[in-house]
This record gives sequence, C-alpha cells and structure tokens, in this order.
Amino acid sequence: MTFLRSGLQSAVPSELDRFFAPLGHHADSLRVVSAQAFGKARVKISARTFAQINHHLIARVEQPRVIPRWRGLRGVAADGSKVRLTLMKKGVRSVVDGVAFGLSLPGIELFLDFVLHEPLCDERQRLFETIDEGVLRSDDLRGLDRGFSSRWRVSMLAVRGIPFCIRCNHSGGFKAVRAFLASGLTEKGGELATAWCR
Repeated sequence: MTFLRSGLQSAVPSELDRFFAPLGHHADSLRVVSAQAFGKARVKISARTFAQINHHLIARVEQPRVIPRWRGLRGVAADGSKVRLTLMKKGVRSVVDGVAFGLSLPGIELFLDFVLHEPLCDERQRLFETIDEGVLRSDDLRGLDRGFSSRWRVSMLAVRGIPFCIRCNHSGGFKAVRAFLASGLTEKGGELATAWCR
C-alpha cells in the first residue's frame, strides 16, 4: 500500500527496484519484486482499503489544522467526469463507461472522497448521496461548478442549511444572480440563496 501511494513517476519495475532497495539496506536498485508479482498482489486489494486509508489521512491532517478555512468553513470542491474503464472478468478484458466523482480539499490538494461508478448516476446525484452518507459535514462549504446550477438543487441545499457556492453563467441562469451582478455589490448574504429558489 505504501508503494501504491508513493506517487509512481516511471516504469513500475524500476520504481519497485528503487522502493525495495532501502528496505533491504542496499544503496543501489535491487530486484526483489517483479512487475508481474506486483500486478497479481494489487488485484487482491479491496477498493475499500483506499477509502479507509484516505479517511485516516484526512483525520491526521485535520488535527494540526492544516486544512485552510474560510469564515470557519472547510472548503470542499465537488466535480465529476466521464471515464473509460478497463475491466478484467474471468480472464476477458473489456472497456466500459463510468463516472468518476470526487470531493477535494482545495489548498492541500487531497481528496476527501473519490468514487468510480456506473454512468447511471451522474455527478449531481452523487453529490446528494455524499450528503446522505455523511461524507460532508455541516461546516463544509461546497464549491460546485455550472453543472450543478438548478433551482431544485439550490432549494435542496438551502432547505437543509448546507453552505454552498455555485458558479453561474453571466447570461441565462438565475435572475437573482444577474440582479446581483448589476447591483455593483461585492457581497450579499443568505437572502440571495432564498431568491434563487423562487
């Protein structure tokens, strides 16, 4: 697991040699594990293991207050993307479509949560699943891109008392946002979210 999280930058065999050399008290690269053996071992690792390690890492980082905050809120950026995944099932390799959805902590460049799933569930649905699953907290400020801007989503977040910030287009989009931009103000409080829901 340490090797997988070490940030591989070159071919796996040479990375393995460099990784195991100091463990065997050797100054030079040492062939201890082959790429094939590493590949077989990696397949046996449960995906849940990575989530558990990541939660432990986030908890350790939060203890010394390394995560930057804005007005007491922890910034969490949410985004999703379509991906092509290669799957191996019963010795047959196939390529399938999928969706990657991540919640990241800007400023320290760590993922709070990252999920690969079938394309039946898009990034907007996955956001609300993370809220229901308790991944996000009441002191998290959700940063959302234009794909999340809709009245029902804003209403849902506002009703639940969830802090959020959504990127909006200048033209189209919410009437309240256009009025705010035309007002010349640089900031406006919660009543703007209430106006969005109308």
